[in-house]
Order: sequence, then C-alpha cells, then structure tokens
Amino acid sequence: MRFIKSIIFIAAILLSTVFFTVHAQAATRTISDAGGNWNSTSSWVEGAVPTSADDVVATATSGNLTINVSTAVRSIDLSSYTGTLTHNAVNLSVGDALGGALNFSGSWTYTTVSIVSWINFVSTSDNGGNGWNVITGGKLFGNTDFNGNGGKWLLLDNFGQRGGTLTNAGLFLTQGTLIASGVNLDIGYLYSSNLNTRALDISNSTIDTRSGNGASAIDFSSGSSSLNFTSTNSTINIHRNLGATLFGGGKTFNTVVFDIASAGSGSAIIHDANFTNLTLNGKANKQTKFEVGTSFSVSGTLTLNGNSATDRLLVQSFYLGTPMTITAANVSISNADFRDIIGAGTANWDLSAISGGSGDAGGNSGITFTTAAVQYWKTTMTGSKNWSDVNNWASSSGGAGGSGRVPLPQDDAIFDANSIGATSTTVVADMPRLGKSIDWTGMTNTPTFSLTSTPNTIYGSLTMVAGMNLAYNQMLDFQGRGSYTLTSGGKTFSTGAAGLSISMVGGTLTLLDDLNMSTGNARTLFLNNGTLDANGFNVNCNNFSSNNSNTRSIIMGSGTWTMGNGYQVASAWDLQTTTNLTFDAGNSTLQINDSTYSTSTIQFGGLEYNNVVIGAGLSVTTIVGSNTFNNLTINAQKAILFTSGTTQTINGNFNATGDSSNTIFLASSTPGSPAILSKPSGVVTGDHLSIQDITATGGGAWYAGANSTNVSGNSGWVFANSPGIFYSVGQSTSDLKTGTPTITIIDGAATFSEAQTGNIGVGDRVTYGNIDITTFADQGGGITRITTSADHGFSQYDYVTISGTTSYNGTYQITNVAATNTFDIVKTYAAEAGGASKFAGNIAYISSKSSTSAWNVITPRGGRPTNRSSAYTVNSITHEYTTLAAAVAGASDANHLNTTSLTGGNYVLNVPCYYDTGADNTRVTISGYVTGENNYIKVYAPNNVVTEVNILQRHQGKWDDGRYNLKSDAGDILTGTSDYLKIEGLQIDQMGNNAWYDGIIVGSSSTNVSIYGNIIRYSGTGDRANAIYSLNNSLASSKLYVYNNIMYGWVSGIAVGNFFDDSAFIYNNTIYNNVSCGINESNYYDVVAINNLSYNNGSFDYCTTGTVAINYSNLSKNNLSEDSSAPGVNSKNSTTVSFVDVVNKDFHLSPADTSAKNAGADLSSDPNFAFTTDIDGQTRSG
Repeated sequence: MRFIKSIIFIAAILLSTVFFTVHAQAATRTISDAGGNWNSTSSWVEGAVPTSADDVVATATSGNLTINVSTAVRSIDLSSYTGTLTHNAVNLSVGDALGGALNFSGSWTYTTVSIVSWINFVSTSDNGGNGWNVITGGKLFGNTDFNGNGGKWLLLDNFGQRGGTLTNAGLFLTQGTLIASGVNLDIGYLYSSNLNTRALDISNSTIDTRSGNGASAIDFSSGSSSLNFTSTNSTINIHRNLGATLFGGGKTFNTVVFDIASAGSGSAIIHDANFTNLTLNGKANKQTKFEVGTSFSVSGTLTLNGNSATDRLLVQSFYLGTPMTITAANVSISNADFRDIIGAGTANWDLSAISGGSGDAGGNSGITFTTAAVQYWKTTMTGSKNWSDVNNWASSSGGAGGSGRVPLPQDDAIFDANSIGATSTTVVADMPRLGKSIDWTGMTNTPTFSLTSTPNTIYGSLTMVAGMNLAYNQMLDFQGRGSYTLTSGGKTFSTGAAGLSISMVGGTLTLLDDLNMSTGNARTLFLNNGTLDANGFNVNCNNFSSNNSNTRSIIMGSGTWTMGNGYQVASAWDLQTTTNLTFDAGNSTLQINDSTYSTSTIQFGGLEYNNVVIGAGLSVTTIVGSNTFNNLTINAQKAILFTSGTTQTINGNFNATGDSSNTIFLASSTPGSPAILSKPSGVVTGDHLSIQDITATGGGAWYAGANSTNVSGNSGWVFANSPGIFYSVGQSTSDLKTGTPTITIIDGAATFSEAQTGNIGVGDRVTYGNIDITTFADQGGGITRITTSADHGFSQYDYVTISGTTSYNGTYQITNVAATNTFDIVKTYAAEAGGASKFAGNIAYISSKSSTSAWNVITPRGGRPTNRSSAYTVNSITHEYTTLAAAVAGASDANHLNTTSLTGGNYVLNVPCYYDTGADNTRVTISGYVTGENNYIKVYAPNNVVTEVNILQRHQGKWDDGRYNLKSDAGDILTGTSDYLKIEGLQIDQMGNNAWYDGIIVGSSSTNVSIYGNIIRYSGTGDRANAIYSLNNSLASSKLYVYNNIMYGWVSGIAVGNFFDDSAFIYNNTIYNNVSCGINESNYYDVVAINNLSYNNGSFDYCTTGTVAINYSNLSKNNLSEDSSAPGVNSKNSTTVSFVDVVNKDFHLSPADTSAKNAGADLSSDPNFAFTTDIDGQTRSG
C-alpha cells in the first residue's frame, strides 16, 4: 500500500514538472509604446519578437505596429489597443501550442494593404470542445483561412472583409470546424473545396458575398463528402457585377438570393446544389442570365424575375443542348426566357400568361410558354429606333406601333413594305434575343440593320435583302433547333472584332447566298453545334473554328471558302478536335490566305478535303496532322512546315511552283525527322522549291524542278523537270532493238551495252529483266500476289509487264514487295498456274535521247524507274501502238495512265508518231480527256535526231511518203473535241471520192487547240470539204491557233466560224488551189489573219461565208492573195508568187521570188500569239 502511494506521488510530481515546463516556454509579448515593425525587438516590451508559442497583447499606450513579415503567434488580443495595426501583404498565422483565439475588439485601427494580407487560423485544438473565440470588432480582413486539423473556431461577432461592395477577399475553410451561426458575414467569397475533414455552421446567419473577380461566390465543389454543412434559417445574398457561380458540392442551402449584373453580361450559375428557397431578381440589364450547371430542387419557392419585359432574365442550361431539370414546389416567375430547362415538381409551370411573357429559346419541356406571334416592325420617323421599344412593333402588317410586343424567342420578326416609313432609319438590335426568324423581304426606304449594341441570338432564319444596310460589330449567334437559312443579301459582316456563331443543336443553317465576313479584326466563323450547309455558295471570313466535341456537320458544297485577308488569328482553319464532327468537303475550294502572325498553324483535323490553296505570304505556316486532299496548292512566296511523322495524301495534284524571286520552302516541323507527302499516282511538277526532311512517296512521280534545292533529309524527289508522258505510234510490231544489249538505269538515265541505231525514240517501250512467274495467289481485296522463280529486284511502285498468261497480261504498278521473290499487284485473283513461259519484267518508256547508247527513260505514268546498277537483259524495244487511233483510245487504260483526267494526274500526254512501212490508215477522234493549260495532249511527228529519235519522222515542208502520214478515204480524218490539243508536224491525206470529208475537225466546244507545222492535202476526186474545219464554237474563252501549215486541194483550206471576236489566230499558213476559198470565216470578226499566203483558190483567197472577205478582225495584217481579197493592213493583193515546184507540191518560195519574201510581219512579240519559226523550224522575223 505504501508502495502504491509512493508511485502516485512521484507521478504527480513528474506531471507537474511537465505541465509547468510547457507553460514556462510560452510568453506574452506586448507591443511597446514606440511600436515599429513586427520583426524589430524594439517593437516589443519584452525585447523579443513573438514566436508561434507566444501570446500577443497590447496596452492603451502601445504604439503603431506594422506586420512587415510573415509571422505566427499562439493567440492575439488587442482589445485594449488604441493605435494602428498595419498588415502588409504577408501572412499572420494564429494558433496552436494549445491556443488559437483572436480578439480585435476595441477602438483601434486595422489596415490591410491588400487582400493578400492573410490571417491564417491554424490551431489543431478545439479548446476542449469549446472552440477558439474569434472577435473581429468590426475590423475588415483580407484573405482569411481556417486551416487546422482538429481546430475549432467561433465567430462571436460580424465578420467583414476589405474592399466594400466589390471585395475580392476570400473566406477559406481548409480544415477544422467554423461556427458562424447568428452572425453576419460580408465577404468576397466562401471557399471550402478540398478533401480534408471540416465543418461549417452558418445557421441563423446572413452572408453577403461580393467578389468582383473570377472567383466563385461559393465553392464546395471538391471533397463535399468530408464537409459537414449546416445552413438552418440562413440567408446567402450573392452580389456580383459580372455574375457569380455557386458550386454547392451537393449541399442544401436554406435561402439564396442572387443580386447581380446591373450592367454588363451577368450570370448566376449553379452547380450541384439544392435549396429551400432560391431567388434571382434581375436588374435593368438585358443580358442577365441564370445558368443551371446541374439539375436542382427547391423545396420552398423558386423566384425568377426579370426586371421588365425588355430587361429580361434568361434561364438556361449551362451546357447548350443538355437539358437540366428544376424541381420546385412553388414558382414565381416574370419576364423570363428559358433554354434547355425541364420544369418539374408540384409547381405550376404554366408560364403562358406571366408578366412580360415567357420566352421559349429551345430545348425546353414541362413548361407552357406564351403563344408565339408574328411581330411587324412599324416606324414612321427617321433616326435610330431600338428593337426593345414596344412602340416600334405592331401585331399586323401596317398596324399601329405599340399594338405588338418586343419579339420573344419564339416570335418571327417581319420588315415589309409597311415597316419603314422614312429614309435614314436605323433599326438598333439592342435585345440579346431578337426572335425566331427575321425577314426583311419587301422593306423600303433603305434602312440600316444595326447589330452594334449587344451580342445577339437568332432562333430561326435571317433574310436580308439588297435594299438595306448592315452595321455589325457584335457576335451574332444562330441557335435554332430546326432547319433554317441565312440570306446575306450581299451584306458583309464587317466591322470590329466580332464573329458569327452557329450553335444549332440538332439544327441546320443553310446559306442561300454568299456569306461574307472577310474584313475586320479576328472575324471568326464558329460552328459549335448543328450543321452548316454552304449549299454551293462562297464563304469568306478571317478564320473558321469548330474546335469542340459537340455533334456538328460541315457541308462545304461547291463554293470557295476564303480565310484571311490580313486579320487572321494564328490558326485560320481550326478543326483540331474532330470528335462528333461530320465533314463533307464536296467540290469546294478552301483558300487560306497569309496570316498577320509571323508563325501560324492550319488544323485540318485529319480530314479529307477537295481543293486547298495556301496563299503566299511571310507567315511560316505549320500544317498539323495527317490529312488528305484532292488538290493541294501552295503559292509563292511561302514557307510550309508539315508536322514530323505525319502524312499528307494528295489524290489529285500537288501544285507548288515558285519563281526566281519567290521560293516555296517545304520542311518537316522537326529537323531530321521527316514528314511525308504521298500521291498514289500521277505526276508532281514543281520548281523553285527549297525542300528539307520531306519524303515523297505513294506511287506518284515527284519532280521538284530543275531550279529547286535539295537541302537535306529528303527522299523520293527528282530535282529536275518532269519530261511528261510518252506513248509512241508506229506501224511495226517488231522488236526494234539492236543486238542483244543489257541496260543499267541510274536516276532515269538508261545506258545500253550496245548502241541502239534502229528506228526508235521517244515513246518507245523498253522491256528488261524478265523473270519466270511460278505462282499466283489471292490476297483478298482485289490483290494478287505473284511469286517469281528467283529474286526479282523489283521495288514498291515499280511498273512491271506480265506476259504469256491468260488472265494477267498487261502493265501493273507494284503495291507491295512482300519478299525478294514475291510482289503484289492490284488485280482480282484469277486461278492460273505459273510456268517458265509466264514472265514478269520491268518496263520503261524513252523520254529523250542523249546518244544511241544513252537514253532517258520514265515509267508508264511519268516517274523514274528504280535504279538498276546491275546490268539487266533488254528483252525488247517496241513502239507502243500501231495506229494513232489505238494510242488515243489506249492511253487511258489500266496499263497506261489509268485515267482520262490529265489534270487529275497532272499529266502531259505526248504521242510521237513514227513511219515504219507505210501510212497510218485509221481515222482518229481525240475526245473524252480532261485537259488543262499545263495538262495538254500533243500528237506530233518527232523532228530532232539529237534529243528525240534516230531517224527523222517529220516532213521537211513538202509531202514525203517516207515520213509519218495519216490517210483515210472513209470519213473525216482527225477530229479533236478535247481542249488543249496540239497537232504538230503531221501529214494528213484525205483520199475520199465524192464525199464531204474534212482533214481536221475541231469540236464545237473545244478551246485552246493548236494546229501547226502540218501538211493537209486532198488527193481524191469529186466532192470534198475543208482541210481544217471549226464552226459554232460558243465559248467566250475559246482560242484556236492555226499556223505554219500547208493546205491544198480542198473546198476551203480553213473554215472557221462563230468564235468570239479575235479568238481564232490564223498565222503563217500557205493555202493553195482550193475549190472555193483559201480562208473562209463567218460574220463574227473572229479571225485574226496574219502572214498567210492564200493563192490560186477558186472563188476567193480570203472570204466571209463564201463572199469576199469583209469581217476579218482589224488585227489582221500582212496577208497575201492572188486576187484582191487579202484582209488587214500591209497586205498584198493581186500579187504573183513564185514557188519552188507547184506541180510536185513544193510550196517553198522560189529563190527568185520577190513578192512574198520578207513581206510578213515579225511575230516574235505578237500580243496574242508570239513565235519565231516557220514550218521547217527555221527562225523567221518576217
């Protein structure tokens, strides 16, 4: 027993020692009479700066003190203080070491220099359950945080924060328990969003939040499950100039009143909260909104009041197109519009007769709205008239102003012939929600529609007309939920920095004319929701953006979309996010002009486009992602970066051609990491390019041009000019090679082991390296795999010819080299055994000649064959076709171009014609090809033994049966209906008897046809027609060039008619001994005739529809005739000419001739068609 007592006594002594030791470490620090800075020892009576274990006090004589450093105290009691405490932008922490009280009562001054004059309550003790008293004494605090794990504080009087009605200071509860019941809090905002354990009791309190910045009025968004919130009988008044957000964290609030936005665009936003009572009373402001972030309930009364019938309240879901439910026991609503709201609960949601009417802005249910009614504008006086003035609205056309109402969102607004009673009237759209469909059809007196007062929303169509003006500098948003239209009426949305937005959930906006918003800073066309259908019209804006994941569709149509005009943002086309986007480029052209930014991006979004043109300029533009284009054009000067590792696929043409002063730079965005340009077929022809880290691939031929620079890191490019496509015509089907040569090919240059001296040249096919085929195998998807008896040496995109088979004879491009002895071709599998008689070999076509042993070769579609440094056996050299008719028909087949679109493949189709054993006796029609200025068809007889052929194939200015000639007696010989057709150096002989057949016919709708250097004769008897015939051409852009030809023996040499004036150019032709007329033109002044020698023709040398020439162009000159019909100035009439040998049809001028020599005009600088050579290729100046 004594032992136990001794232990108890010792323990008591030890506990007392510990207890008094702890207390001995705490101290009281008193502000000295001198005061000063907190961190100065002279500021404290005890001569020591307080620590977190010290209690701070003051006496009535204590001096002014400045908290100039962040500091911490156990507690602070200034109830006896009479001086001034200045709190700089530093932290004052109060609490812990078993303390945590603050007493700021008394008559003294507390000055905070900013909201970051923090007071942090950090005690981890609840003071035995009683909590630590916090007495503010009416002082105004900066940011205040209660942040102590296990701490508890009681606000014993009202709490306020600096800044008055616009304070931005916040009251934070980070940890612990804050009891604020029965007191008033006037604060910037209340924040308790974290995962800590905490409790807040505001029962019987009134809280006013007044934050003027971006902070939420109340934020319990995070960690709401660890927050114990009590709000019994409390009222929270939320005041905000720009709007306020309440993140409730799922808590229930007693009474909340929003008081916001007496000016500007103010919103009350609620997320995840429920209420006993909720009130929002709008001010005199047309843009006040109540936005619902999550569905909520009100167990008492929901009060929503707009200020007036025009200063209306918009109640809407925070998320456009996603309805939110409001469940209420009672509602009291006036002057309000709704969007995406579901009315629920026991409340009466029949709002059809509420004060000011109820507006249906779409997406609502469970609510009965005011019945829609058409409203008619009615003003009689000049000047500015506000949309919001009910006196400007009538209930019927021509009705009295004031008999209608300011349109609700469901009301159509009509401006007709009775609407505008005076000129110089401006209709000011000062309501944010203008109505449903707005139609200006029929209005008079040229009014101005002014969208300059506030951002506007339309819930239907907008129809403007030519006889009105548009003033525009605000955002215009289309939010209709159905199918509506926009008619601009020639108006431009053009001033200021506003844009046009399409937010039509489930709806469609279809253009009925061009949309032009092409001027003004940062004028953006936004597609947020719904469908934009350009409907074949043009769209002009500075930039287009649909960078979101909402459901939306873009239908570009067949018009031109132009971005830019000098005021772009950094991304003129922004489809970075394509989730839920349906995109149809149609037949459109997207023109992206240069940005004013030094660097810019184009976010094509990995989509497929038709034609895209990137304009010239100094902005370095990055094309982001892998995209697909039909045609992609880059204009000079321009620098384009492609994101490294991405692929741009061009199915049509890639056009990038600079000049000596304007280079186009193409590079990967990351040096050393290539980007890829892929074209499955066709030819790319560029020039003046600078290329770095770009891989060209896909099967097409990539010619950078002779003036381009191969910087580094490139592959697949040929830094030379494209030679074009060549398929030859010759009567021989024999192998034309000389000896048994082998061939090597390096960069398109083929070297033969033996000189090739036969009748070969450009367009002839070289087959080399045949190897046995052992098997054919089906790969599915229209692909056949071929196995060879040994390593084949082929590469992907090589062209091979397969022979000796039943189902596979032809030319194919290799799509995949699976192994050294297998390759794939696009061919639906047909069962067939292999064997030694079935061969696969490379083919190439001669494109030019260097010598008889050195020739340049290309693939069937214009690319360079795979390099072959090892010698391959040449199997054959042959003409490709035996007749010109066969060449024209076959050039587009799968073994050759595989298309009739020369523009689509960027091809130039050359058909060189050879003489082997006799005439080409087939009639020819050249038609069905899609051609262009740079993608023409040229049919010709080669005439250069240095660069083209071994043996001349062209006549030398006189008919020669030993050179290529085209003959027929069964109809018109050569008919050309394709545009951009060139016929050069041929001999054409019509042998038909008693038939009205022509030599060459140019189709009635053909344009840019050139016929030159040909001899065209009639050698039959009886009826005949014309050497060249072109009539009834109806295209204003048509051009016909006929020059340096010899024609004789016809009814007329040239019969041309119905072209537009000055569009048929007939130069330097010799026309002799035709039955009726040399040159016969119609009545349209279409023929420009210069330097023609028309002689010894039956009726007239020059005529107009069979009579003397009267209607030739006044540009005609220097023509010669035997009679007196030569048109134009400096022409020679009734002139005798001496030829070399008329009997043998040698129409070269005799050396003795003095009449025609030097009588022609110099055509070297002719403004319509300049050239310097004659039919023999000799240079002429007259």
